[in-house]
Amino acid sequence: MKKILSLLALLYATTMLTAQSAVILQHNGNATAFYNNAAFQNACAAAVSGDTILLPGGFFTPPATIDKKLTIIGAGHHPDSSLVTKTTVITGSITLLENADGCFISGMRIEGYVRIPSGHSVDILTLSRLYITDRFLVENGKKSVNGTVRECIISGEFNSPGLEQFSITNNIFGYRIYDVKNSLIANNIFLAGDPIGEAVRSIYNLDNCVLRNNIFFKSVYDLYGFVSTQIQHNVYANTPAMTGNFPTGNIFNVNTAALFVSYNNTGFAYSHDFHLTAPANYVGTDATQVGLYGSIRPWKNGSVPAMPHILSKLIAENADAEGKIQVQVTVAAQNN
Repeated sequence: MKKILSLLALLYATTMLTAQSAVILQHNGNATAFYNNAAFQNACAAAVSGDTILLPGGFFTPPATIDKKLTIIGAGHHPDSSLVTKTTVITGSITLLENADGCFISGMRIEGYVRIPSGHSVDILTLSRLYITDRFLVENGKKSVNGTVRECIISGEFNSPGLEQFSITNNIFGYRIYDVKNSLIANNIFLAGDPIGEAVRSIYNLDNCVLRNNIFFKSVYDLYGFVSTQIQHNVYANTPAMTGNFPTGNIFNVNTAALFVSYNNTGFAYSHDFHLTAPANYVGTDATQVGLYGSIRPWKNGSVPAMPHILSKLIAENADAEGKIQVQVTVAAQNN
């Protein structure tokens, strides 16, 4: 494991210290660098199922579709934690097809949506520490199962009639979730923005799910379309009806304006602080606090992906007597 981490750190450090940042494709222990505006596209085209693609800071055009199992890791999307590497920005949407089972995507801002189109299923998908500016869309036709969406910011809808048996945890949702079956939805924050002028239903059409330890920042009109769903220890700004389900330990009529350390009710911004002002007053089903910073895998400040990450670099202005330039790079690894 240490050898793998060292290799990743070396590759990333080498990439960041070159005049032009490279996209790195790892295959069977070998690394290939791709440059220019099509680097991400070319790396995906050259990759085979099981390969890893490392994206440095910068702007990258995605391939039209991804139809193979890939691990794709960027340098992060939070500007503060990516001062050295710069943020990784995907300038378009990501569409996953049938053979993308097992894909792992982390550490980037996606300027568009992530989509599994009708007639395709992508099982064991992991989306981690992403900022998706549009939506996550799993269309009907086939069922995508056993996936994970964690520690993501999703500005638009989480629209998933083709999704089942997912773990959806510790995320920030700017709008809403709907059409989810047989899944866990826990420790999320629903800011309940209203980009298309509809009545606020932060979450609806849940079938046989577990909804627990979430925070609904704005009033929820109702829990429409819920069927046989366990509704446990959620925090609400009002008192929505929960008929036909299994509510326990929920907290109603909370003054959510005073709930967070810093939030100004304007959607998501990096300057917001979603720590609870009184965490001891809002305890979830697992004895940790509700919201982002509860559970066994709480939200990581900075949203740094779980891989070696450059914290600082120092390059001497002049060469020494032997013509060498001193370079110091500080790299930290995060295990989860």
